[in-house]
Amino acid sequence: MAKRRKKGGARFDWYPQNFADAERLVGQARSGETQLGRTLAAIMPQAIATMGSATGLGGLTCPAPSNDPDGLYRVGLDQAGLPEIQRQDAQGNWQSLP
Repeated sequence: MAKRRKKGGARFDWYPQNFADAERLVGQARSGETQLGRTLAAIMPQAIATMGSATGLGGLTCPAPSNDPDGLYRVGLDQAGLPEIQRQDAQGNWQSLP
């Protein structure tokens, strides 16, 4: 599912092809070391909050990794407001990945 959010005239598209792609993009946003990382760090928190409440997922969709194809994953925000990949546990709670 594509996620689009406008902020300051910039369009945000979220189309990770697989879990590794999502993990790479989230890692870049968390580090902010590259131009893409800084851009993602600036845009993703608002996109996560906006799209997460619009879809009811509480974050952006995230493909499951191949070693857990039936797991439900999302990109949410950690306590510091940074994007992170989370997995839903059996009780329906979202847990940060180690």
